[in-house]
Amino acid sequence: MEKILNIEAAAALVPDGSTIALGGLSMNSSPMALVRELIRQEKKDLTVVAIVNGMAVDWLVAAGCVRRVITGLISFEGMGLAPNFRSAVESGVVAVAEYSEYLLIARLRAAATNLPFIPTKAGLGTDVLALHPDTTRLETDPVSGEIYVACTPLTVDIAIVHAHAADGLGNVRVDPKLIWMDNEIVNAAQKTIVTVEKIIPHREIIAEPHRTTYPRFVVDAVVEVPWGAYPTSCFPKYTHDKAFFTAYSKAARAPEQFQQYFSEQVVGPETHAAFLQRNGGMAAIDAHSQVNDMSPGSETEGYTIDELMVVTLARQFDNSTRAFNGAVSFIPVCAYLLARKTHAPDLVWAASSIAIDADPPRLGESTLSDSIWEGAAMLSNSSFDFWAFAQGGRYNTFAFRGAQIDRFGNVNNTVIGSYDTPKVRLPGGGGMADLGCMVPDIYLWSTTHNPKIFVGKLDFRSGIGWGDGGSHRDELGLPGGPRLCVTNLCVMDFHPESKAMRLKSLHPGVTVEAVQESTGFEVLLPEGDVPITDQPGEEELRILREEVDPTFMRLREFK
Repeated sequence: MEKILNIEAAAALVPDGSTIALGGLSMNSSPMALVRELIRQEKKDLTVVAIVNGMAVDWLVAAGCVRRVITGLISFEGMGLAPNFRSAVESGVVAVAEYSEYLLIARLRAAATNLPFIPTKAGLGTDVLALHPDTTRLETDPVSGEIYVACTPLTVDIAIVHAHAADGLGNVRVDPKLIWMDNEIVNAAQKTIVTVEKIIPHREIIAEPHRTTYPRFVVDAVVEVPWGAYPTSCFPKYTHDKAFFTAYSKAARAPEQFQQYFSEQVVGPETHAAFLQRNGGMAAIDAHSQVNDMSPGSETEGYTIDELMVVTLARQFDNSTRAFNGAVSFIPVCAYLLARKTHAPDLVWAASSIAIDADPPRLGESTLSDSIWEGAAMLSNSSFDFWAFAQGGRYNTFAFRGAQIDRFGNVNNTVIGSYDTPKVRLPGGGGMADLGCMVPDIYLWSTTHNPKIFVGKLDFRSGIGWGDGGSHRDELGLPGGPRLCVTNLCVMDFHPESKAMRLKSLHPGVTVEAVQESTGFEVLLPEGDVPITDQPGEEELRILREEVDPTFMRLREFK
């Protein structure tokens, strides 16, 4: 049976009040054309499941289509917060149910496999589990005595994903392979709508069946929409349009003018092709690959503070390091690359947690986009490969930062204020609650060291460091823990017994008193004098400036 529909008919399959799940990840491969049509049809009271998303959710929220969002993270990554999502949650117009990435995946897998729950250690020791005591239950294995989280099924009415090609029967192909977590929502959903770059003959599908991603019996509708993920990416055909993201965010700063912008630039054009043309057409898609240089930071003794932070972090890694990165992670990405180009040639780094052994000639404005995948030996699948590598201990190193960090290296990236009535809705913890439980060597960094970030008590624990301190991680059965915290003022490690932060070294010109005044809790001191952080070497600086990050993308973290 032919399953090809026009976009109007496909969107009509989504009734008001549905629970829909959106594919893609962050600024990559979201089904934007179908989302735009849902807005044009004025859908209402939707519950949106989005593991990691940005623009698609922000559009739906801006249009008043959404009642509730179930997510791990919503942001524009290196280009800031999702403005309409943030303001709608802060004002109480839209409810948000925050899970971590893997807790959501586990719930979707429970639904897909018709099981009462999927077990995991993700989320242990965080505040995320307490938000959902019925769907992420703490249980103890009666045989081993180990604590785990039982994740119950998450029901999805309709999955909406974007892909490269499909035949008329609904056999779908993602080229060169499935990278994102879209399979999780497709497998869990009652129905699936797929937008594709092109419709291909069935003979092409059966000539290369190994390239089929979704078989026809799990797909209910196929819509041909060239450039259908724009303004997000459709790797490897096109990347995201940073100019659109920038213009959209700028317009959202003035709410009274934003509705006119949104109506004219997003909703108004009658077709997706007209929407493309309204926003610059193919010229815009071609231009977004250009990367603008940023200016160097403030120089101290022949190097800048960003360079000192990168070099200090890079020196912690060696040939046994198997690392990956998350969102807005320019400092650790530079550190991984610098270590590999200097003293640790066998270091494994998965760019964006996907592109293993990537060697990009320069960094783009996002650390989750395909702009940093060049030279990779493998593009791993987010669902199958990455989470197996992380949970199985094959990855051993992860670096994260937070809007708040406490003395035990726990982080908050969820809310400022109370969860239910936040003063500021942050992007969300993403994979923090998962990876803090899975990865043994955790490194923290912050380009701003002040009492608002280094706090006595987190407003929300999105990711676990040493938990409550002492033996808490061991009691939860978690490996390793935070090793180091590098800031723009100093380097801190953790006391071997209490696990509280301890000053390890001061950056040049910084005093112990300045660090303590900039910290919302008492920082432990080592025995004797506090040393000065070792300065970068000339060759390290040359490689960082000329080979690793010649366009100074790391300075995005110093805004």
